Amino acid sequence: MHWLHAQAQKMRWHEQCIIVRYEMQRTVCFFLHKSNYWTQVLSPGGRESSPGAAAYAHRKVAMWGALAHYADQSFKNVNINYKSLL
Repeated sequence: MHWLHAQAQKMRWHEQCIIVRYEMQRTVCFFLHKSNYWTQVLSPGGRESSPGAAAYAHRKVAMWGALAHYADQSFKNVNINYKSLL
């Protein structure tokens, strides 16, 4: 009986490791998506209309890009099975 409980717990932990790896990749993808969104806002067909709006968009591109790189590096250091998206 104890063996069954231990086996079930082992399988749950294995499943959680898989889920965490996908969540790490989704987090980096989200940060890259937000960076790309603000880059499109800056493009000639984008929505920025003033120098202030352009400066804000540049700041957002830098912020989301930095978050993506920081998260990617952190996840690589923590999880040897993590596959970098950058």
